[in-house]
Amino acid sequence: MRVTSLEDEGTAHLKADLLLGCDGLKSAVRDIMAGAPDAAGGAFERERYPSPASQLYYKVLQMPAHIPLKGNLAAADDHKMAYAFLAKHRDPETAMAMVAYPVAQPDEPRTVNIIRLPNHAIWDISDTNSLFEFLEDAFPQLPLKDVLSEEEAEDFVTIPPSKFPAPQFTKTTFATLPGDVPALLLGDAAHAFPPDLGLGVNTALEDVYRFGEWLEETADDPVTAAQRMDQTQAPERAALVRLVQTVAPYQYNQKPKQLKFWALKFFAVKGLNRLLPFFIDRPAVLLAQQDHLPFTTIRKRQVRNRWKISALVAAVFGAALWTVA
Repeated sequence: MRVTSLEDEGTAHLKADLLLGCDGLKSAVRDIMAGAPDAAGGAFERERYPSPASQLYYKVLQMPAHIPLKGNLAAADDHKMAYAFLAKHRDPETAMAMVAYPVAQPDEPRTVNIIRLPNHAIWDISDTNSLFEFLEDAFPQLPLKDVLSEEEAEDFVTIPPSKFPAPQFTKTTFATLPGDVPALLLGDAAHAFPPDLGLGVNTALEDVYRFGEWLEETADDPVTAAQRMDQTQAPERAALVRLVQTVAPYQYNQKPKQLKFWALKFFAVKGLNRLLPFFIDRPAVLLAQQDHLPFTTIRKRQVRNRWKISALVAAVFGAALWTVA
């Protein structure tokens, strides 16, 4: 940031050396960049892909790190562990789970997610009494009045649920705005997706880290660093979004049959990898946990694995037909 002029009243006119657009999925900076003189037609339109996870609504509760359980069940008291509490209901419109995430300190409140399809009964609850009645019936193992405050319950019923975004990315993340101000998109403004792989915050932080690397490479020239960041990360953005679209969209158990089919495929591929490690790769969901692998590499290995498995199945089927004949 530099001063371009200084008025007598002490008002300074500033000009940014580089504007970083880190303003999320509905980025105002991205909208302005789309109208920039050097922006090619459609360069800042979002490339979106369908995903079963993008249909889901979610809300967040807070509970203490130590969650007691009724009866003879051991308390969920390890603050470094995640816990999933399953409802007793099995009907799709009332079945659910509450997932309590770990925290760094035992006195911190846990984030507890509720993630269901739009037709779930919990989204129709509009008062705290009804919420407590519904949750106490669904989760008899939890002393809800002891772990959920009235304030939390009030926030839950008054704030509308949010919806997971479709996996999406922006092909271009750099442009020069009116006034000759260069701008670069980072984080959700550049790529957004459901939390299937837990990579939302991680990839935003990686964007910042990569940009810092390019600043060092270009001797602190922010414009050149931003341009190179845009060019080198474009394939990574595309590969990341396609991975999130395809790897584990049914993990929320929104469609139990599809989740079982996904689990069957996962264990089948894992078994083939153990049997034929020189030919069949690990499932993509496991590859995505390897932070040293670029997303482009993981995506290529995922696609190659599909072709290999298809060829293997065809060969086995052909051999079986030949044997029978």
